[in-house]
Amino acid sequence: ALNKPADWGARVTLTAIELTGATSDIFCKVEALDGTYPVNKETPENISNSLSQSLSKYQKLSAGVVPHGYTSAAVVEFTCNVEGKSMRCRQYLIPRRNRAYRVSCWAPSADFPGLQPVFDDIFNKLKF
Repeated sequence: ALNKPADWGARVTLTAIELTGATSDIFCKVEALDGTYPVNKETPENISNSLSQSLSKYQKLSAGVVPHGYTSAAVVEFTCNVEGKSMRCRQYLIPRRNRAYRVSCWAPSADFPGLQPVFDDIFNKLKF
């Protein structure tokens, strides 16, 4: 189950659900990943290293493991440039049975702090 803020839109594809905010550059995307991904204390740094290889002007802000329901989720928060715009993202990796889910919450860097409660609420109410 995924609860979206009342004033946000939503789009569902075969492998993802995307919630969109007031503008197209404010969104949360939940993606189902094939395979299992264990979450341990090394997982957030491994994710960060992978992101640093593929994103322009990547800068890690934090990385760690947080509780989510009956399991733990790896979380990495970072900034990067997307199409010349400074963006901030909090990305979670949540293992579930024979797959994992990636939850990415994006906003322009300047807008992100004001959206943190919304992103926290989406993550905390997410159920598989």
